[in-house]
Amino acid sequence: MAQPLARDVVEEIAKQYGVCIRPVPLRRQDILTGQVEAIDVPCGATLESKCPPCARHGWVTVGIKPDGSPDRHHRMGKTEAEVTRKVRELEGKRETGQVAKPGKVPTVAEWMAEYLDVICSRVWRSKSPSRRRPARGALNCGGSGI
Repeated sequence: MAQPLARDVVEEIAKQYGVCIRPVPLRRQDILTGQVEAIDVPCGATLESKCPPCARHGWVTVGIKPDGSPDRHHRMGKTEAEVTRKVRELEGKRETGQVAKPGKVPTVAEWMAEYLDVICSRVWRSKSPSRRRPARGALNCGGSGI
């Protein structure tokens, strides 16, 4: 009877414990002491056939952050079925509006105050030889005529 290869045994044990079977080796060096340390980072595979432990993650886009990037929430579980259940639960919350927003959407008045006080004052300062800030009605913010 043939013995299993050591690599196959290690892969099966890693799968049982939910550890990445294809880690990416990195070298980290402390800039103060010069000490070098080797670390393994999970591969992040999204296909179950490549790395089952790493594929047991799910992401759901629930909106847009104030900086314009997508607001993605992460879910993980021990099995693919558990991850699927958690992702569907989060998608249901997103559809009903129960997911917390990344930030408060400003009202028109708040946005205009921010625009006039911060953005226009930067434009004015960069074009004006004096640092004196004029009244709001006198601003010409980049040709917008405000």
